[in-house]
Amino acid sequence: MFDRIFNFIIRILAHLCLFPKLHYLNPKVQKNRLEEPSILVCNHTGHLDGVVLNMVFCKNRIHTLAAKDRFSQNGFGFFLRHTYCIPIDREHPDTS
Repeated sequence: MFDRIFNFIIRILAHLCLFPKLHYLNPKVQKNRLEEPSILVCNHTGHLDGVVLNMVFCKNRIHTLAAKDRFSQNGFGFFLRHTYCIPIDREHPDTS
């Protein structure tokens, strides 16, 4: 329950600061919704990519990948743990 409230607050704050817009090149795709598990691939432009994806697809629970070493940082680690981030070990990748 805390994670949902935390995500909602972060989504509102980020929306007020970033003003995200979703632009579709193909208008037919705009009607499609993520109704089943999907993989979203996007360019990595900064540390707020996961927050922006959560805002754009707010009706879906989006899990983003983050480096495992970032989870040990005090403030940023708390943020990652409560915004549906999955830790990835970049030095010793595990395919399971």
